[in-house]
Amino acid sequence: MKNKRKYIDHNKEFGDSLRFLYIVFICIIVLALVSLIVHQYFDSNIENIVNVALDITISNIEMLKPEPLEWVLYTTGLILLPFVILPTHFILTNYTNFLNNKRIYNVTWLAVFMVAILALAYAGTQEWGVWYYKVFLEKSVFNIATVIPFFLLIIIGMLIYFDKLSITNASKRALFKGIDAIFNIVVIYYLLLSFSINIFDISASKWGWAHLDAIYYSVVQVANSDSVLYVDRFYNTYGLYPHILEPIFLLVGGVSVLKFSIIQALLVFTSFWIIYYVMSRLITNRIIVSTGFLSVIWAQYYYTRFADMYISRSMEYYFQYTPLRIIFPCLILLLAYKYIERRNNFIRLFGYIASALSLIWNLETGIIVSISWYLFISYINIGSNASVREDVIALFRELLIFIGIIFLTLLLFYMYLYIRYGAYIQLQDAVETLRVFALLGHGMLPMPLVGPWNILILIYILAFSHALINIKDKDNSIIFLLAIMGFGLFYYYLGRSANGNIHHVSWPGIILLILYANKLHKKFSKGLGLNHEKVFFIGIITVVFGSAISMIYYMPDGINKLIIDRNQILNLDKDTIVKSNVAFIKKHTKPLERVLILSGRQAVYHSETMTASSFDTGLIELFYKEDYDRLISLIQDSDIKIFFDKDPIAMTQNFVWKYNNNHLASVIKNRYKKIASSNNMDFFSKIK
Repeated sequence: MKNKRKYIDHNKEFGDSLRFLYIVFICIIVLALVSLIVHQYFDSNIENIVNVALDITISNIEMLKPEPLEWVLYTTGLILLPFVILPTHFILTNYTNFLNNKRIYNVTWLAVFMVAILALAYAGTQEWGVWYYKVFLEKSVFNIATVIPFFLLIIIGMLIYFDKLSITNASKRALFKGIDAIFNIVVIYYLLLSFSINIFDISASKWGWAHLDAIYYSVVQVANSDSVLYVDRFYNTYGLYPHILEPIFLLVGGVSVLKFSIIQALLVFTSFWIIYYVMSRLITNRIIVSTGFLSVIWAQYYYTRFADMYISRSMEYYFQYTPLRIIFPCLILLLAYKYIERRNNFIRLFGYIASALSLIWNLETGIIVSISWYLFISYINIGSNASVREDVIALFRELLIFIGIIFLTLLLFYMYLYIRYGAYIQLQDAVETLRVFALLGHGMLPMPLVGPWNILILIYILAFSHALINIKDKDNSIIFLLAIMGFGLFYYYLGRSANGNIHHVSWPGIILLILYANKLHKKFSKGLGLNHEKVFFIGIITVVFGSAISMIYYMPDGINKLIIDRNQILNLDKDTIVKSNVAFIKKHTKPLERVLILSGRQAVYHSETMTASSFDTGLIELFYKEDYDRLISLIQDSDIKIFFDKDPIAMTQNFVWKYNNNHLASVIKNRYKKIASSNNMDFFSKIK
């Protein structure tokens, strides 16, 4: 009788795995059909959108790629997903007992793995597949020097793990303990490195400053003047973070490239430390924690810093995603773990305050963080009341608390800005640059139908489905949160679907894979687990070790390039173009004086000379014809000092200069005279 019960339970496990597989499969089919219907009847009006953009912006037509259909399809899919999962789960759970069959299980999963192999083969024939192979695998995993030891390591490790080799438990523990110690050292090294490699000053100027200027200019303008963002058309693409950072710069004696880099470095380090901390608390196996975290930090960050150099040769500092768009999602992840651990109402309320601050910091990420936190709290609260009616009332009450706290926090910040500057933020301006990108399609790239994003979305669908159908088990709340945040953060890639951008938004998905690997590990340690789970476990571990090998290959050379090519880590032994121009501007200005610097390094020059711009909106942020005309009027009608950067590297990276250089030059030539000149910069003053 006892053996029969074990047999029945084992067969039920076969059925449960298949039901979950079919739930996901049906979700994909339904979403695909809905997408076809929407695609058939949705009028995207791309031509009209482009014409509107050309009328009101200075964008080149090649820069305009609006994606209304992609946004509608993706958002519709997210809304429909729970309404497909829950009824499908109900039907399959109650009417498919025939799936409790080992033969059906074997055939189904064999078919799944064959399809996966064919998909990988197809990827190898595509341009993006070749690109990923060259970046991740060619020089690290699949080459003559590494392929044999890599797979030998994986095979031996799996044989030891599954007790297929005759090795004593003491020896096994010693081996795994030694491996764990090595990986812990590597983790500490890369955490510290994430801080140190982001510290720089104006000596690191070889490759230009286009991306830095986009995020740094508004910080400098706020710190060096009384200007307020989103007042009098002072735009910033990325949010109100300059006003959050300004008190820090007041405390440290003003803004500079070095000080700004230190703050960004601290935020990068903090973000990754939070990820590691949460993973180390959720995952029992220390090796899985260490290697899993390395795979997260490699895919999300170090890949874009080092491996991409071999493809694009880009060595610019880029803070627009890490830490700007990752720090608050990481903070919410930490608060979620602490709330699960303690169920403290203070943590719950602080999560709402953090959500409000994230809206101030960066609006697009803030929306995702706020929704994720509310849904996370709702997920935990569902089922904690006596009836469904009471659950609904509790969720509505929580929604009111959520809205109230966010409104109060935003109001207090609004009042702070008024007391500090005497100006009210024009809320419509806060979303204006988002409108330029999201609605008008400036700088956007269409998303391919097939690509690595398919795998990432599949991971989120799997995690979300698992959390939703097991909502009574609150241990799944972190899985639910990561899935929701993953879906939301994916909008970044949806807008600009460059190959590298998928990595910025991949970290929740990788954490979910690592959590699944840990779950399987605990299952295997009890002598349980099905064949398909063993395949998944080996696959995940292979990817994890592949990431580690990629890091080992790329990092030393990448760091060396940073040190040599960019005078990295405070190496001030070289006189640079930037340092020379800073000295030139200082010679002709006074501290906090408003001047106009026409350069792709506009923010750097203003911060290092302690000047402010005569025109609040940075050149890198000038999208609208109206604002460009205001700039021209300022030059024509005002008596201001103008510094013109002659360095072609700096100017060609600047959007306004690239498309309007002749007009700007003619206006300056007609109204101004050259007062002084250096090798790289001219100083103009108004003709009296």
